[in-house]
Amino acid sequence: MHEDDKPRRIKKSDPVEEAVEESFPASDPPAWTATRAGEPRSDVVRAARKARAAKRPRRDAVGLFDTEAGAQSAADALLASGFDRVDIGRPRGVGTLLRVRLKTKQDQSRALAIIEQKGARKLHLSRASRD
Repeated sequence: MHEDDKPRRIKKSDPVEEAVEESFPASDPPAWTATRAGEPRSDVVRAARKARAAKRPRRDAVGLFDTEAGAQSAADALLASGFDRVDIGRPRGVGTLLRVRLKTKQDQSRALAIIEQKGARKLHLSRASRD
């Protein structure tokens, strides 16, 4: 009989060795989990952060353009003037929507002026969805 063909004998007196023999080789590698350094954040801290974020108003300026090219021109001008979040919607029967995220009151007047200058048919301010 060859060495590999012999049944292995496990000492019943050592439960650690028995567990190692029975579990090797492992079928799945250990999972990686995300962790962070430091003590866990308390529920109070999490709730306070959520409450502060909810109080901050988030608004968008929205413009309706006749063509996608007009919306793209306005988006390029907004990005060049420092806005970091500008979205252009799919062209639809009524036109193409452009939406820009506003961070401050000054952003509001600047964005509306640029959108109007670029030929938007309609302008308005809307509450931004949380994302």
